Amino acid sequence: SSVQKRLFRRRVAVRAAFEVLKTSSEPPVVPAHKIPEVLDGTSLPEWKKMSIAERLRVHYDSQPLQLDDFMDLFKLLDLPSSAKKRPTYRLLVNPFATSVQRFFSSSIYLRISLIVSLSNVVLIAVQLTTLDERTKPNFAVLIVNLCFGTLYLLEQIALIWAHGATYYFTSLLSWFDCFIAVFNMVLRFVELGLIYSNVR
Repeated sequence: SSVQKRLFRRRVAVRAAFEVLKTSSEPPVVPAHKIPEVLDGTSLPEWKKMSIAERLRVHYDSQPLQLDDFMDLFKLLDLPSSAKKRPTYRLLVNPFATSVQRFFSSSIYLRISLIVSLSNVVLIAVQLTTLDERTKPNFAVLIVNLCFGTLYLLEQIALIWAHGATYYFTSLLSWFDCFIAVFNMVLRFVELGLIYSNVR
């Protein structure tokens, strides 16, 4: 049938692409960073490019692909439009940018984020338990709070960069996180400004 012929031609084209991109090592492999570069120059639908990039990032961790892996990866080209799914990360060509992007989807990032948040909660708890209206403002604590606020804001900026603004702002939770990060920074500067004016 015409469908089978089309699939066969696609397999042949993918195999030919492997032969062009492969290294001279034994066994031959295709460096992962070359795949986004090739995809970027094709007329494939954007969602298919993103799906392949997502699979490459998640399943192969940007490692070189042997023939079987390469062929398996490009089976995503056979997906019908009904299987269209918006990936969580945008397609990046630069290897360093891809590694940074991968960090923001890793368990290490989640652990670091959790540790920072818990540290901030502990600091707030200490502040509340030692709060005394007669005590002068502790600028060291205020600066630490400002540092936490800066970290939260930088985190949201990094997530917008990693996901792409279009995808990031489709989530109401992302809007909420971004609002909280910006509002928190505004409060920190207002707090510092009020204390500075009172000290003067």
